[in-house]
Amino acid sequence: MVGDRIRVAPALAAIAAVLCVCAVAASPASAQLANPKEVVEPRPEVAEPPAPPPPPPATTTTTTIDEQTTTQTEPPMTPPPASPESMRTDPGTGNAAAQSRAEKRAEAAGDCSDERPPLNRMLAIGGTVAGDEGSSWTRLALFVAACFAAIALAAYLVRRERARRSDAPTPTRGALETVGALVAIAGTLVAIGGQLVAKRPPPEATMTVRDVLPRITREQYARRTGAGVKGIDRIDRREVGNVALVEIRLEGYRGERLVLQYALYSLDSATRGALFPATTRTVELDVADDDVQTSFVPIWVGYPQAERFEAQFRLIHDGRIRQLTDTGAMRGSTYRYACRLDL
Repeated sequence: MVGDRIRVAPALAAIAAVLCVCAVAASPASAQLANPKEVVEPRPEVAEPPAPPPPPPATTTTTTIDEQTTTQTEPPMTPPPASPESMRTDPGTGNAAAQSRAEKRAEAAGDCSDERPPLNRMLAIGGTVAGDEGSSWTRLALFVAACFAAIALAAYLVRRERARRSDAPTPTRGALETVGALVAIAGTLVAIGGQLVAKRPPPEATMTVRDVLPRITREQYARRTGAGVKGIDRIDRREVGNVALVEIRLEGYRGERLVLQYALYSLDSATRGALFPATTRTVELDVADDDVQTSFVPIWVGYPQAERFEAQFRLIHDGRIRQLTDTGAMRGSTYRYACRLDL
């Protein structure tokens, strides 16, 4: 029994070497965001002041002139354009989902006109490409270990098959099997040691907005990115916004915690540079266990009440900003909700 265990040991070692090589050489790429649901959930990151009361209903004025009665119905008050005062007191100015349910329904009903602009669709989603920038001798050691592990395993299988066909005791392992197993184990240990002692590259990050997809509903984004619409109210699913495709390249951040913070800012002349209320979000990035990774992160932002606005992004590590970028000027939209016919 002891002899059989000794004879099987080289084969087990060879198999372990192959598995180790596969695990080290083919680490999977990670997702872009640790929790993509945080992007699409209709809630502000921090508590905002309560929304002002809804505008009064339409009033009816009756005037009597020369014994003739004239009845005139005045239209209800429309929300004023973005102004410093409204941006301080009304979170719905920046984030439609920060309004009360009654205000959401009223705005959505007004948006369902025959002249509303068409919606867009997301043709693709983001992804991550990760890889190690190890030294050439480490990769060579992995390759040699894998080759000799395969040779040792093949020799062991041939020896066992010959013994089975001849009904004879399993012969002792040969030189090829022994040398193959030893070289495979040694090569694997050398490669692992090289990875452990390899110098970590200095941290470096770049961030760029590659594209902006206009008029994407919150529901379309949630379903396309896999975040799902569970827990999102039906009226919030109909909200329309833009999707910014942010390219983030990280080097030397393996095992670190990075977060992406973004918010919307006004570019209108009266309120230029002002932060829209209830639009600040912070989401955690899923950093791959590799030296280098490049991610295309789709971020959905709803329309504020502005003619022109921009989204600014900050890459934060240990509470400090590592990179900055923005979408540039984007046009707002009078229609912030899609109709059921469009979905």
